[in-house]
Amino acid sequence: YNMNSISISGGYAYQKGPISLGATLQYLREEYYIYNATGYGVNIGFASKFCDNRIRVGGSLLNLGAINNLQNESTNLPTTFKTGFTADLFSFTPPKNEDLSISVALKNDIVFPFQESQQTTQQNSSKEIYTNIGLALSIAETIELRSGYKTGETVRPWSTGLGIILDSITADYAMIPFETGFGTVHSLGINYTF
Repeated sequence: YNMNSISISGGYAYQKGPISLGATLQYLREEYYIYNATGYGVNIGFASKFCDNRIRVGGSLLNLGAINNLQNESTNLPTTFKTGFTADLFSFTPPKNEDLSISVALKNDIVFPFQESQQTTQQNSSKEIYTNIGLALSIAETIELRSGYKTGETVRPWSTGLGIILDSITADYAMIPFETGFGTVHSLGINYTF
């Protein structure tokens, strides 16, 4: 199959006091054999911190934009609004090793889909509101164990993972079991902050 999808994006963020604002502009291109379509997408968001940075809240409006026709019809971007929080529940150090800090955080977001991406005739398009709940256990600010659950109609309701944080490099692994015949997905990622 000669099919390609390209997304190139650039973003900007600004912080004023406790409020952070950001936006990203995306160039989108789809190719399917001899047909191609281009478009754009815009993401905007905000974030803030409270209680000595122990509670962080934010929201984002994702995938505003459009793609022109690919052969006979255009692809709808999955426009959604997300809002959520992260709360540091507690932290402690073992009595015999004061350099080993352990903390537990609760993460939650609520997703409001405005427009689903186009589905085939075998799939049902849903605009139901759903939530993602996660728990993260951080050890010495270097290793993070994570587990999450997603509500609503989904074939992958839970996931688990591990993160390793070394200065400006973060390596992530996630395991996502599907409740269909696809088995389990293993995801690896590396993030470099500069």
